[in-house]
Amino acid sequence: MNRELKNTVPIEKAAEWVQNWRNGRMKADPFSIHSITMERINYEQVLADPGVVKVKSYLAVNDEGNMTLLIVGADADDRDLLAVDASAHHAYDMANLCPPFCRGDGPLG
Repeated sequence: MNRELKNTVPIEKAAEWVQNWRNGRMKADPFSIHSITMERINYEQVLADPGVVKVKSYLAVNDEGNMTLLIVGADADDRDLLAVDASAHHAYDMANLCPPFCRGDGPLG
C-alpha cells in the first residue's frame, strides 16, 4: 500500500494516550467538552485498509494533556487492526474539541 497518510499516530503513542485517558491525566474537566470533530480523511483512510469492516474510537489524552479521539479499523469480530510497521492499519487523530473549536449553531450545539 503506497499512499500518503495524514493524521496517523504511532501505535506506541496511541496506547500511551489511551492509558493517559484511563488514568485521568487530562488537564481540563472532561464534562466541559461538548463535541469532537474529526476530518473525513481519517475515516476514508481507516476504511481503505484491508479487512476493515468497522471503525472503533478510543478516548485519549495527548502529550499536551488534552482530550482527543483516536480511531482505528476493526475486523468483523471487533478486533483492532493495527500494524506494528507503516504498511497498513494505523491509529488516526485529528480531533478538534468543542470548545474551543465550536460553531454551536446546530440542534445539539
